[in-house]
Amino acid sequence: MTLMEATSYIIYQHAKETSAGKDIDEYWERVLPEALNFAENEIFLTFHRGYIDEPIKQKAARLAQTISPRDVGNLDNATLMLHCFIREWWLRMGENREFQTLVDQIYGVAYDTTKTICWRKRSHIRIPQIDGIARQISLSLIERYKQVFFAQRCCTEIRRRGQQNPYMKNTFVLLTDFQALRREQIASHQWLRDKSRIIAPDVGEDSLQDWLEKLLQLSPHLQIQKVGATRKAIHDGACDIRRKGGQYEHVPFDEDLTNPFPGGSAEAPGEKLIADEYLKRLVDCRPELEELLSDGRTDNPKQGERRFKILQLLAHSPDLHSSTIATQLKTSPATICRDRKVIDRNKDRIQEILTG
Repeated sequence: MTLMEATSYIIYQHAKETSAGKDIDEYWERVLPEALNFAENEIFLTFHRGYIDEPIKQKAARLAQTISPRDVGNLDNATLMLHCFIREWWLRMGENREFQTLVDQIYGVAYDTTKTICWRKRSHIRIPQIDGIARQISLSLIERYKQVFFAQRCCTEIRRRGQQNPYMKNTFVLLTDFQALRREQIASHQWLRDKSRIIAPDVGEDSLQDWLEKLLQLSPHLQIQKVGATRKAIHDGACDIRRKGGQYEHVPFDEDLTNPFPGGSAEAPGEKLIADEYLKRLVDCRPELEELLSDGRTDNPKQGERRFKILQLLAHSPDLHSSTIATQLKTSPATICRDRKVIDRNKDRIQEILTG
């Protein structure tokens, strides 16, 4: 398998994992051909990085700016985000030392770029056949900067749409996982709560929480595709909550039948004892659980501590929303959502530790 074939496989796998459903979604399908072309171009430039200096870069950037800008106004939000993501990903990859070493190892003896030009390795110095290679490097650099400028326009367009739709802006800020935006997240959460109360004074906040939970299960490009519909989602969710509540208002329930322990908790005494023992075992097994939930990373103990606290909160109240937990732990809902996925992934091992 060549490096480009391996690269294609990795990109396709990532597209599948971040799509809704089992297949690659329509947004990824739109950007995949360009993503693969950009990856191939970056691999070429990574291998020839030793021949690229600052004057060459500046000249390529100036030439790229003379190319007619591509229209981004007709692209949907998810496609805009994926265009930005894939280009940023590969620009970071090209700067990665391990990736550079991998490229050198694979193409270090001979690299055919145009089927007529070879690079030979002599005493660890690559000596090219001059004809055409400088032009090819220059064209590849121009292509890189053209794509970078295109990604910048995509990001600008997303920000412009966010300014026009405050629901889109505030919802997406609330879903991000950057601690540097903590103050903005608090402000966005308050703004959305206030609006939800106006939309549905009785159940608006509950509907907002349900909507945020649904969004947190999605990949970022699917989130940004849907965040603009937050106002409608709160309204429709409130109607749904009322409708479900209405179904039960007219059902005659006998208190003695619905609560087998009149005057007390509906939870059986045996279950209460089991719950108390479970909480006690959590505390007793805390070091081992934190180590498990930190994914083996000893350099970030706070991650395991936070996930253990989430485990404790869910033990007390299994139906807690991620945004509610985020408020208590002073972090973002997106972080809590990811933490809960880790907890769920390790539930069997957690059970073994608690019962061991």
